Amino acid sequence: PNVFLHDLDALAAIVAQGLEQRRAEVPKVEAIIEAEVTRFMRWHRSLELKPTVTAFRSGFERIAREELERHRGRFRPEDHAALESLTRSIVQKLLHRPTTQLNRAGEETGAGIRFIDTVRELFGIEREEGSGEDRDAR
Repeated sequence: PNVFLHDLDALAAIVAQGLEQRRAEVPKVEAIIEAEVTRFMRWHRSLELKPTVTAFRSGFERIAREELERHRGRFRPEDHAALESLTRSIVQKLLHRPTTQLNRAGEETGAGIRFIDTVRELFGIEREEGSGEDRDAR
């Protein structure tokens, strides 16, 4: 019951069959590895992208707040909340497309990375040494 007798030739055939099945799976395994490496590289680039986008947006938001505060005395107190809302809305609309482009660039290699570096240079966003994070240098 459930005992099989095999000679060496039969075992060699069984081993060869198993080897052939494993070889047939190699392309599938390679495709899985390639997909996971691509996914990892996107994630890794996002580590640099997120602080860049945050610094980019926060720099503009800070300037808008400072200018609003500087001119606050020119407006009636009851208008301050509406002005803050308007200013925030304008900044968000102005930054929507650049932020979208930055996020798309983060999914690319080569040209995308150069684009992110160009944005950092244009807007004074520097990478802090050793921390992996960026800061707004303005």
